[in-house]
Amino acid sequence: MKQLIALVLCASALAACGSAGRKHRKKVDEAPPVDPAAWNGVATVAVMPPDCWTIDIDLEFVVWYRGVINEILRQRGWGVVPCVQVNRTLNELRFGMAGELSQLSPEETATKFGCNAMLYWAILQSDSTIEIAFELIKADGTKLWSSGSYKFKTPFLAHPEGAADSKSQSMAMALGEALKKFPVRP
Repeated sequence: MKQLIALVLCASALAACGSAGRKHRKKVDEAPPVDPAAWNGVATVAVMPPDCWTIDIDLEFVVWYRGVINEILRQRGWGVVPCVQVNRTLNELRFGMAGELSQLSPEETATKFGCNAMLYWAILQSDSTIEIAFELIKADGTKLWSSGSYKFKTPFLAHPEGAADSKSQSMAMALGEALKKFPVRP
């Protein structure tokens, strides 16, 4: 019983940390196109860890998914900050949760990560549905692009044994679907 209480308290604390600096989770709607001139100076993107609101996806898979996202952006012509560099910078900042990034301005974040824009994303779960959404923010704070919300049923979720099986690969397909409208670099 003590272990169950400790687990519930720990989960509550983690959820509170994930929303640090925010009054509520905002819904990410698909953004209307911005003036093409707003993209000037954007060459390198840092893929941030997700704001993950599910306990069904283990950290090892979140890291793998970030690698998939990096490769999708790289294939579209964008420079991408390596995941290991993003992780190292988060450790230097002593940030353990994605929500802690909201403490930095977009300009500070871009400087810390050595990029021109940051791709933020969220994984939300309600019942048997997972929802993912992406948002690209330029160093000056301009919202350049967002995916809107993509919902999927949970059969694609990663399994704890660590194998990148067909269910895990389906998550990679879901990420690709959500990012298919991400612009190709001119």
